[in-house]
Amino acid sequence: MDSHADAPLQNTDDAHAGLAPVIAHLKHIKALTLRTGTDLGAKRTLLNAYFAADARILDTGVTPTLLMVPGGADERLCEVIELPAASEAPAKPRRLLYLHGGSWIAGSPAGHRPLASRLGAAVRSQTYTLDYRLAPEAAFLRGLTMY
Repeated sequence: MDSHADAPLQNTDDAHAGLAPVIAHLKHIKALTLRTGTDLGAKRTLLNAYFAADARILDTGVTPTLLMVPGGADERLCEVIELPAASEAPAKPRRLLYLHGGSWIAGSPAGHRPLASRLGAAVRSQTYTLDYRLAPEAAFLRGLTMY
């Protein structure tokens, strides 16, 4: 076999180990989503719970530092995630700005910390995650334009 594409697929019994609890968690969130109707606070809580499917996903081994950054007429919180001590830092420091998803109505730096920290580690950079304003409390796109 000359290339990876020619290699046979491997089907092992443990290929999807741990997937059953994740699927059960997502089904539970789906059921709760249907029951919460239009309660925006509940929808936001469920979105954060979506990312907490398994404790191993959340255990990133990092502790973020909070700082205030200028944002329009006031300041907003920002989580800063440093590279793990065991990581080899690049010669020139890198910074990654991670803007969490949530359609401008939900999401938070804490809810996206596992993904943001893993992205930062993968590209060997310090990661910044902004706690921007969400609609409808802030006019649509205010979260984007305030910086």
